[in-house]
Amino acid sequence: MFVLANSVRTISRMAMQWGYILRVRTRWAGDADMRDHFGEKASNDLKDLGITPDYIQQFASVKHIEVQLYDLGLKTADGTPVLDVASEIPWEYLLSSATQKAGRFESLLVTRCLTNSSNVMRTKPRNVLFVESAPGRIGQIYKFADEEARLSAALKLKENHGLTFARTEPFSRLQDMLRKKAWEVVHVTGVDTHQACLADRGLLLRGCEKRRRHR
Repeated sequence: MFVLANSVRTISRMAMQWGYILRVRTRWAGDADMRDHFGEKASNDLKDLGITPDYIQQFASVKHIEVQLYDLGLKTADGTPVLDVASEIPWEYLLSSATQKAGRFESLLVTRCLTNSSNVMRTKPRNVLFVESAPGRIGQIYKFADEEARLSAALKLKENHGLTFARTEPFSRLQDMLRKKAWEVVHVTGVDTHQACLADRGLLLRGCEKRRRHR
């Protein structure tokens, strides 16, 4: 579906509010009532953009949603391109939360497609690089197997047959991989602070304690 952003103010509000909400989600992630509240808010905000409950209900039955943002030349009051502001909105969380509230129980992959001035080729990618980043202890407690399987199924590619994995490679090695082949798609994934906290609360708490001692 195509949604025309009629309200620059709505886009700006969503970027600001949701950026803050997710930055502090360690405070409410364990509260079922708060998760329901933000699920309802996600549905309402998407509705404000024209993504009605009927669409959300349809999205709840799919396994892959692609978000593509177009540059229409609009700007906010301070001159910031609306495309940049819209890119800051956590569409992945909004769509995941809203569809879950609508009854989704299967896993969901949400990806973004960045537009540029190149010609669009409506063909299936033949070579894809999947870049994973889980350094140190995080790699021992957090795995990307589910995401690997979902992307493989969505692209209909298998490892070493069109799909290459860079699993927490050193930066120099990753640079070589990027330079040696004309990748049609580069998918990047990692672990945010919230996920790291859930996987190993002690790791995050000790890091916070060290920062406090050094102030």
